[in-house]
Amino acid sequence: MNCFIKVPGTVVILSTLLPNSKAPGKVAEINNQYRNIAAKFRNDDFHIILAEMDDGFISINEIFDGTHPDPSGYQKMAAVWHHEINQADKKGWLVQPSSDVTFQDGTYGKTCPKVLGSGSADPRSGMQILTAKSGLIYNDGNYVHRSTAMGVIHSHVGKEAISNTDFFLAQLVSLQKVGRGGERDDLVYVDGTTLKITMFINQGDGTFGPGVNIDVHDSCPLAGVRWGDVNNDGLDDFICIGEAGNMYVSINQGRNPPTFKSLGGIYKSSPEGYTRDYVRLGDIDGDGRLDYCVVNNSNDVWCWRNGGIGDKAEYWQSLGKVFTGSKYVDGQKGRFVDINGDGRSDWLLVNKYGQVVTYINQRGDGDGLVPKWLEAVLTHAGMGKEVKRDENILFGQVYGERADYVFVEQPYEPFTMFKDLKCWKNDGGGGKHQKGDGAHWGDMDGNGNDDYVWISPDGKVAIFRNLHQPPDTSKFKKGGGWDAAHVNLETGYDRRALHIGDWDGDGKADIIVVEKGVIPNSGKCNQGRGVGLFDIGVIFADLTGNGRVDYLCMKPDGTTEAWLNDGGSDLRSVGQVKFSEKFDRANHRFADVNGDGRADFLWVDKFNGDTKVWENLGELPNGERVGGSSFRWSLKGIAFIWFNSCPGGGDDGEGPVSNPMLPAYNPAGSIDPTDPDDKIRADKFCTKNEGSWSPDLWNELGFNMSNSAGLDGIAEDPKGGLDQKMFLGSMEYLESFPILNSSPRTSFSTGLHCVIDGPGACIIEAADFNKTSCGSNWERAYSLFAMANFARFIQRFVVIFEKETTNSAFDIPLMTKLFIADQKKNLEMGVGAWLTMAGGAVTGITAFIPGFGGMAGAAASGILGIASSMADGADDPGIEDPNYKSFADLSSNFGNMRNAVVETIRIYFRKMLLDQPATGNIEEGTRLSNILKSGAYSNQYIGMGDSDGGNKDSGYVEFDRELLRKMIKAPIISEIWNSQRMFIAKFPPGLLDYTWKGAQSYWNFKFDPCYGKVVFEETLNGKFYCPHGEGGLGENNFVLLSWDSWSNYMFNDYGTAQDIISKVGIDKSEMVISAVRVQDTAKEFMPRRPNVMSDMFLEMANNPDKAPLQSHALFVNIPVCDLTNLDLKWDNFVCFYQDDSRPSDEAVLLDCLSYVLRESCSNYNVGGHSWPYDKNVHDFKTVPEK
Repeated sequence: MNCFIKVPGTVVILSTLLPNSKAPGKVAEINNQYRNIAAKFRNDDFHIILAEMDDGFISINEIFDGTHPDPSGYQKMAAVWHHEINQADKKGWLVQPSSDVTFQDGTYGKTCPKVLGSGSADPRSGMQILTAKSGLIYNDGNYVHRSTAMGVIHSHVGKEAISNTDFFLAQLVSLQKVGRGGERDDLVYVDGTTLKITMFINQGDGTFGPGVNIDVHDSCPLAGVRWGDVNNDGLDDFICIGEAGNMYVSINQGRNPPTFKSLGGIYKSSPEGYTRDYVRLGDIDGDGRLDYCVVNNSNDVWCWRNGGIGDKAEYWQSLGKVFTGSKYVDGQKGRFVDINGDGRSDWLLVNKYGQVVTYINQRGDGDGLVPKWLEAVLTHAGMGKEVKRDENILFGQVYGERADYVFVEQPYEPFTMFKDLKCWKNDGGGGKHQKGDGAHWGDMDGNGNDDYVWISPDGKVAIFRNLHQPPDTSKFKKGGGWDAAHVNLETGYDRRALHIGDWDGDGKADIIVVEKGVIPNSGKCNQGRGVGLFDIGVIFADLTGNGRVDYLCMKPDGTTEAWLNDGGSDLRSVGQVKFSEKFDRANHRFADVNGDGRADFLWVDKFNGDTKVWENLGELPNGERVGGSSFRWSLKGIAFIWFNSCPGGGDDGEGPVSNPMLPAYNPAGSIDPTDPDDKIRADKFCTKNEGSWSPDLWNELGFNMSNSAGLDGIAEDPKGGLDQKMFLGSMEYLESFPILNSSPRTSFSTGLHCVIDGPGACIIEAADFNKTSCGSNWERAYSLFAMANFARFIQRFVVIFEKETTNSAFDIPLMTKLFIADQKKNLEMGVGAWLTMAGGAVTGITAFIPGFGGMAGAAASGILGIASSMADGADDPGIEDPNYKSFADLSSNFGNMRNAVVETIRIYFRKMLLDQPATGNIEEGTRLSNILKSGAYSNQYIGMGDSDGGNKDSGYVEFDRELLRKMIKAPIISEIWNSQRMFIAKFPPGLLDYTWKGAQSYWNFKFDPCYGKVVFEETLNGKFYCPHGEGGLGENNFVLLSWDSWSNYMFNDYGTAQDIISKVGIDKSEMVISAVRVQDTAKEFMPRRPNVMSDMFLEMANNPDKAPLQSHALFVNIPVCDLTNLDLKWDNFVCFYQDDSRPSDEAVLLDCLSYVLRESCSNYNVGGHSWPYDKNVHDFKTVPEK
């Protein structure tokens, strides 16, 4: 349908399937469906023709393998296509085609420019060519664990409170300068009280040097501390997992002792519902970059791959579910550890006794990057007693490339400050090598076809000669094509050191060995090897097309230098031949793609096999350079092969196109469709009750509905399409559907009936649709059914909203007690404060979003759009002012607010379902269909309330009542604080660090609560929030204070501490993040217009995948002052001199901070709006007590 909508005049020639001897019944069933689809579109006057491939013209004898045609069959297929294209031409449907194509129609030549997908057209593509059954092709079996007890490797005397300290093993420095894979982990001790970190460097033999203090400049709680290499530089970085599961990173700068640089902001956000306890980190695909995973209570694991080559992840690639929970789940917690040293994180389940069940991570044999897991069963016997804390079992490379087992023991219980670290060295092996790791290709005998070369892990080379002569491949079909092989060469080298290429130009591929080490001052490659099989610095490929491979040196980002092999005794250095395309080295390849003899530059997407190609256009003359490169480039086990076949387009040669001599095709007549009126799906809806027909039955209808509405909107003479008919019908049948007093579990409207209880039918009588039966117009019936569900959904929201606002009203006295400071009672409510509360409440419908499960994307967008429309409706015609004077009034008369919000929802209800849109107004005419097309409202349970007795119907859609309460309460707290001139000061680390340079002695003021020491904790604790990137707030301090010229007012207790705010079910982070988001959206201070929320939710609806958490979009309108780019005002006397009125350091610091904030923020503006408060204001307004 979209083709017809987006490209008017589109002609579709739809083919049925060929005859098939393997599944003739299935093919017949599918072909019937194709005929029905074509008939239905023809009935709607769309340009579609059916190319019938199963009418007897092509016989089953011409399908050589039961599925694919032989040459005669291909000719007959072409004849059918030719006939139907001519039929379209006779009807006058064919018009001048677009000139926007990627080729010139008259091009020809002997080279073959590769384009995406052209290889798939070759019928041989996907053919299995290897079985890997030879005894010369082998792996190293499953992992078998062995260990050696090494005794105590470290003793420690620390704090008494064991619960707030932890040990870690992490590679923080490279003392031994070993190659990748041979790193040794250092011992790290973390005191969580102040996040004091001490490092003990591994000396290379399992002993550790003296403690060295290191600073990560972070206030991460101990429970969130992690270490791991996120950027593939071989050093572990500091990672903080926030309470909500978000990941923050500070990069190890590679010094000794190490220093760390925060990347700022969230490195990876947590999926909805997975907090810190469910987050696991590990390198799933073995590329050297730590990936992000979550685990559920059954030990099922989902992962996202950390993609890119820099410090930050350039993208997070969803790998989906990578591990299905095992039978070993009782009391066990999973963690990722590379137990066998192959660079891929294995999955270890550790129980309370320290016993370990291990699953080895191997490269999977299906699509994508989901691993194949080898179960090694019980690998570590444990300690024979409870280890008390999960953190007392550590894994790390203490002695070698495989992770060793370490137990943190308390040797002198009950004295918990003494700890011994006992280690068991890992001597195990297996599970590291797979058969496919050794697969290589090269023309070893010079016959023009590549032979199969298998190289063992220790460098034994076995050659399987290809018995075909180019271009024959026929023997592969029968499982043959290779001669018997034997070990031709034993090199004794790691297989990664061996390369295959024709060095001397004799037409036969040679075996080339590259030593691992770097020869100093040799002028040759110094890149070495990274992690895994393919991350190798030295590559051999023929860049010049002279038949000899050249010596290439590639950096991790793909930048490549070359020494050209011109046939002489020396190689010719030409410097850089290819600049970086910002892809990882491990997935770059060189191969001649277009047949010109020169190796082209490729990058393979390891997730799906898609390949980017930069064609090698040859060496530039006379030392010329392009982008620093001496060459010019153009972007354009069991093995299966996709043949590099030329793409279509253009001519095969000069001159006119020759007559293909196709056989004559004279169809006797078309095969009648079995269901041109779509009776099967009509019957499915009209006579059956399947609970929810979404998404299969709904999906096409939902989009057709919107497309039909769009067609009507753009037509000069609208013909009353599906959407308009449905809309007019909805007025008749939903007119009597009151929003507040219709039972959500019985029939609705005057004629539309759906019996939901039990197995009864969902019946729509003919009279319900202007005497048109449901069966002959089931789409319209189904659409009305969805509209009615949408109406019940709005009704259900009102019912829940009324209940939750009543419950929230009981908390208003508690909120006034918690959030009004001790100076004032009977605080006056600000003018228009009620609008903030109403605007927050009316968007509470978004609390339905978590209940949509797999439909969350489209359904969430629709509900966010509803919230936007409702908030917009609160401004037009506007909610009636309930005339609250104080928060005491709010507490006693909160029902007035509730009723005003319900009236706004009632107006929205009428606008969507009862008011007829203006003629020709596409936006109004499609507003309802755009909401319904997600399919969410084809689920009859969406409007269904809780069943009696607390039981829920199958398919029940959950509603997040906790979120709704937050959306109601947060604006109330915000306005309580606004009445006390609360504000938020935002500033980055180090900004409020000031030195009086002219003083006789060194006088310094420093206020950096999130990244430095918190001074005068009794006064300042609870008044700041450290996001560490959460909610997009970056690495900044956020301080919540009252704007007042008196310090005892500014720094009083207004209930900003987390433990206070949480008493009403809200998190401090949600208040701060929402305040920043609301101000950024409104471009003004303290906005109270509900359409501010409309704008915010509309943006979220348009970009649901990037939308913030709903709890980060509460209507909180506390003013935020961003000090980052302000000219800060300091006063040396205020900030440094004590006197009788300021006798203490604390008084001086608070006065200084108050002065700097008031003087500086007074000059801050947003969107042309000045700061809302005078810098000298004092005291709060009250109303007389009644």
